[in-house]
Amino acid sequence: METKGNKIKPRRVHLGLAVAGILAALYVPQLWFFLMDSQWDGYWLHWLKLFPGLPVFFPVAVLTHPNETLTMWSLWLTTGLVAAGLSLISQRKPVLYWIGLTLACALSAVSAFGAYSVFKA
Repeated sequence: METKGNKIKPRRVHLGLAVAGILAALYVPQLWFFLMDSQWDGYWLHWLKLFPGLPVFFPVAVLTHPNETLTMWSLWLTTGLVAAGLSLISQRKPVLYWIGLTLACALSAVSAFGAYSVFKA
């Protein structure tokens, strides 16, 4: 805690650090997509369109209709909401920052395994 005059100001995590940390935790597990040995054909390009939403692939793909456009927009929107929510919560206290990073990484890792198995199927 920092003191300023007579008031004690609680420590906060800078919003830029919270956003960068949460985005890194969400997207680092998804790098399998770029690191695997695969042809860059139409199937790969289809998955490239889904890439911004891959951190939440597993829960969203299970719950949405198999319509390509609906699934893509659902993935993108849900990823944005998760990233924004975790970033805003994470900036409040350092302990919440680490909890947010852990949750983001766990969600993204589970989704990465699910997306990889669907991609290879």
